[in-house]
Amino acid sequence: MTFGHLRKYCICFVVISLRRLLAVVEMGNVVYALLLLLIRIYKVFEKGFLRLFRNRIEAIIKFRFGRAGISINGSNSYDIKLHNNEFYNRLACDSSLGMGESYMEGWWDCDDLHEFSFRCFSNGLYKKYMSQMNVVVNYLMLRVFNLQTKARAFEVGVKHYDMGESKLKSES
Repeated sequence: MTFGHLRKYCICFVVISLRRLLAVVEMGNVVYALLLLLIRIYKVFEKGFLRLFRNRIEAIIKFRFGRAGISINGSNSYDIKLHNNEFYNRLACDSSLGMGESYMEGWWDCDDLHEFSFRCFSNGLYKKYMSQMNVVVNYLMLRVFNLQTKARAFEVGVKHYDMGESKLKSES
């Protein structure tokens, strides 16, 4: 990713975050909105910062997997077959959540996912973060700012499942 692409990404991210911030402020929760915006800005800078140290991050991650007997692009059935080098930054930023999401997005694959998971859990790889700040930020994002609440259930249902009468009539 070039600097120009990173700049466009940051601008889009800030615009989207500001729109969300305004929507939350309209609902009356200003402190919540500001904290969420600060966390999102931190995550953007973190991803950009980690790109500067890609080789070092890759070495650390390979070392940690190596301690569990897992190789990247190795010959064992439980080794990761990497398809996207952004995997390293994703794992460094989001730890186990980034690991799962990158797998679902097809960034890596593994022939024996059960053995791979066993090795990860038995060696505590899911607990490893690149920095203590990441622990705090990810905790806030996943626990304090959890968007899966009873209060938002109806809103999510409307967005995902309410097709409206015109859509239903056109399909029948």
